[in-house]
Amino acid sequence: IESARASVLPGLREKALNEIIDEKLKIQEGKRLTIVVTPAEVDKAFKEMAERNKTTEEKFMEQLKSQGIHPDTMKARTRAAMVWRDVIRRKFGNQISITDREIENFIQHSPTEGGTSKVEMQLHRITLAVPGKIDQAALARRLAEAERLRGRFGGCKTTQDLIKSVPDSKFESLANQAAAAVTEPTRSLLLNAKDGEMVPPTLASTGVELYAICGRKTVKVDEETRAKAQQELTMLEFEIMSRRHLRDLRTDAMIERR
Repeated sequence: IESARASVLPGLREKALNEIIDEKLKIQEGKRLTIVVTPAEVDKAFKEMAERNKTTEEKFMEQLKSQGIHPDTMKARTRAAMVWRDVIRRKFGNQISITDREIENFIQHSPTEGGTSKVEMQLHRITLAVPGKIDQAALARRLAEAERLRGRFGGCKTTQDLIKSVPDSKFESLANQAAAAVTEPTRSLLLNAKDGEMVPPTLASTGVELYAICGRKTVKVDEETRAKAQQELTMLEFEIMSRRHLRDLRTDAMIERR
C-alpha cells in the first residue's frame, strides 16, 4: 500500500501544481485586461454552487472541509474561473459565429426529448447492384464505378442521366426525406454537404449507393431547442479558445518551480 501511495503522490503533486500555475496565469491575464470580479460576485457564485448541490451554503462548506478542501481555496478557484471566463469573452467573443447549418447539424446529432428541429432533404439516390454472393473484386469494381459517376456529377438535373449506360443500376428521387431516416455515415455526409453536392459512395445491403442532396428544409423549429444548441456550440468554441490561450500564456510565462 505504501509503495502504491508513493507512486501516486508525485502525479497528484504535479497536477495540483499545474492547477495553481493556471489559476495565477488566469488572474494575471485578468489584471492585464483590467477585469474585476468582486467578492460579492464570488460569494453569489459560491451560493449558487451550493444550491446546485441541493444544500445550504453552510452545509456546502462543511462538505468541502470533509473532503479536505478549504472554502477559501474553492472561492479562490471560483474567482479565477470567473475572471478567466471574462478574459475569453473579451478577447474572443467577436470571433465566434455559429451558423444555422451548424445548429441544425448539432440538433440532428443530439437526440433530445420534445419537439426538436427536423431537417427534411430532397435526395437523389443511385444504387449500383452487387451480386448476392460477395465478391471482393466485383465490389471493388462497383465502388470504382460509383466514384467515376460522382466525378461526372454536374448537379441534380443530371443525376438520372448518369446511369443511362450503367448496367444493374437504379435512380430514385426521394422527396422530404427525414435526416433521421438515413443511416450513418451517409446521414452525416449529407448534413455536412452543400445543396447540389454528391457525397462519396457507401455500401448498403442493396449494393453501392450514391446520394446527392438537392435541397433541404427545417420543419417544426423549436426556438428553445435552437437557442440551447447555439449556447452549447458557443461554449464548445470558448473552451477551445480557452485551452489555446492558456497554453500560449504558459509558453510565454517565466515559470519557476521550487
